[in-house]
Amino acid sequence: MIAPQDGIGYHELAELLRGQILGGTLAPGARFPSETDLGQTYGCGRHTVRRAVAVLREEGLIVVRHGRPTRVRERPPKTDIRVQRGAVLEWRPALTDEERERYGPGVVLIDYHGQVEPYAGDLHRFVYR
Repeated sequence: MIAPQDGIGYHELAELLRGQILGGTLAPGARFPSETDLGQTYGCGRHTVRRAVAVLREEGLIVVRHGRPTRVRERPPKTDIRVQRGAVLEWRPALTDEERERYGPGVVLIDYHGQVEPYAGDLHRFVYR
């Protein structure tokens, strides 16, 4: 564990928290620690904590809603999506809060000759038939 006097930056804090989320220490659906608690625990300022939280939010690891506690994002098992040959798959980051909540960190667009279907990139595996 990093001692508070080490004065970590937001990249290091985000990496540490990411490891706790992916390792299961911070379980899916669990309440994420407050900015104040994170600052006190890791000995960093509010700006550092906010930037680290923003990174995790952009990565789709936590769900931040105004007026509600921040939570670790639930991760259901991946579902296989069968993709027809000739379809074009394109990944792009989720751009809005609504897209991040619905699709996670990234959206996979499957283009079937002009008809586009969006899928949550981290919840599906795409398998060609």
